[in-house]
Amino acid sequence: TMRAKSIAPEASLPGAFLIILPWIYAPLAWSIFNVIVQIFGNWALFCATASFAFYPIVMSTVGMCFFMAAPQRHNDLTDLMVIFKRVELIAFLMTAFFSGLWVYQAYSKVNNAAEAHPILKSSMNFVMKESREAYDNGKKWATDHIYHFDFLDWITKHPFYAVNCVLNAFQPVISFYLKFILTSMMSTDWILMRISNERKFEFLAANRDSLPYDATKEEIETLSR
Repeated sequence: TMRAKSIAPEASLPGAFLIILPWIYAPLAWSIFNVIVQIFGNWALFCATASFAFYPIVMSTVGMCFFMAAPQRHNDLTDLMVIFKRVELIAFLMTAFFSGLWVYQAYSKVNNAAEAHPILKSSMNFVMKESREAYDNGKKWATDHIYHFDFLDWITKHPFYAVNCVLNAFQPVISFYLKFILTSMMSTDWILMRISNERKFEFLAANRDSLPYDATKEEIETLSR
């Protein structure tokens, strides 16, 4: 919708979508994030999920203040898009900050609990010991098998398997990118088609005095083409 509004800033339909859609997205997103917040019950996690879920409503409010649903000039719309990008950047920075704060609080809480409970402390020491041993074994295996591994020789011996591994690695990224592009193209195309259809009737309304009094429906449709 932002792309459609940038292409046709004088159209009101894309602006109306920009104002309405965040009020549909935010409650749906918060219903998912709220489950995570209720499980952990941390205020920093609450702030992180809230900033990520509700920032589109801030963008919608800014759009209403700047009359986004009304026809816009291109220069005014460019400044408004810059404001939207800044709101989005601030929301992502707040989400990253509060997420990091939540991880730090969880780490501090676990350490404090370990000092107060000997059983928990001994369990954590055991887990850390096993983790270090697993890391050392993995590092030794990687040194023996990966550092001395001839990658080009393996590709020449297993070309089909190598290509299959690469495709399987990139398949989720490519699938997401294609779906995102196709969805964006279809939504933008639908909005622009609606705008072009409305322009036909706007032209007829602006020139209705020039139409003959006895013009038929077929003649009006011919003139609108």
